[in-house]
Amino acid sequence: MGSRGGGHGAAAAGAAGGADPHKTEHDMPWDPEAEAVLTRVPEGFMRNLTAQRTEARAQRLGHTRITREVVEDQFASWQKHSEAVTRSMVWEAGAYELIAGAPAVVRGMIVREIEAGAKRDGLAEVSTEYVESARTRWHETGVFHVAPTRDY
Repeated sequence: MGSRGGGHGAAAAGAAGGADPHKTEHDMPWDPEAEAVLTRVPEGFMRNLTAQRTEARAQRLGHTRITREVVEDQFASWQKHSEAVTRSMVWEAGAYELIAGAPAVVRGMIVREIEAGAKRDGLAEVSTEYVESARTRWHETGVFHVAPTRDY
């Protein structure tokens, strides 16, 4: 099992409330080629969450190890779902620009999660302050999804 400085199994445990969401431990073996693909994701919270979600999906699909193909399939799935997302709320000037630099593969999911949180919190508009608070919350807790029901 590898270790990189951010957490896979720990991210899931952190979501349940307890373990350090920034701890890195693989729950499944990773091939070096898969690790190389993963390094395209910024180190820290996002890489940890990517690895954790990749492992969860791989296990669900019956894989026993993470290969380059498994990671690339995960990215392709996220890309497909991200491209299907459109903004459904009004965004304050500058708020969308805070996430516009996120990789296209996940940008739509970021929009979806921010809007889901804003709606849950009773907001009619997504403000720059709300986007910043969501990013801070994700980094501090290791929890990205408002209601994590899928791994894509």
